[in-house]
Amino acid sequence: MNKIKTLIAIVFAIAIITNIAYSQKNKASDTAKKSTQRIKKENVIGNTFICPVSGEKKQITSKTPKYEYNGKTYYFCCNHCIEEFKKDPKKYIKEEKEGSIIGNKLICPVMGTEFIATDKSPKTEYKGKTYYFCCPDCVEKFNKEPEKYLKSMKKGKMCKECDEQKGKHKHPKK
Repeated sequence: MNKIKTLIAIVFAIAIITNIAYSQKNKASDTAKKSTQRIKKENVIGNTFICPVSGEKKQITSKTPKYEYNGKTYYFCCNHCIEEFKKDPKKYIKEEKEGSIIGNKLICPVMGTEFIATDKSPKTEYKGKTYYFCCPDCVEKFNKEPEKYLKSMKKGKMCKECDEQKGKHKHPKK
């Protein structure tokens, strides 16, 4: 009879220990799921961003410095940039208000090539509109003959070999 009581006590103890271990595993699993859901909800890990202060293009990680301002999350390359941003946020988000161009893929009006716009991308104003370029040389070319490049933007990309509109000329075969 004592053996049966001892055996029942051991089985009961194992059941309790197993139940405790299982519930702790589930609690940890639930915490991990909530954390993952929060990260998925933000949907930012792995995306690229451009630091509003330095203009550097970086990839967002779980350790990327960030700061909430007016209901929007801004990501930074370093903590120094956050401190600069906090001093005068409007100084650094001015470009976004002007057209939300920064960080987007654009096509250079002169070369017809794709590039990612930064706050340091060369740009010029023409007839009240801001045009962004892949390099300073393209700004100079555009400023000399803006209508030429605007027409080519409407009709198609420019030839990358000679800056003439595609389809209007031929190059000798190499």
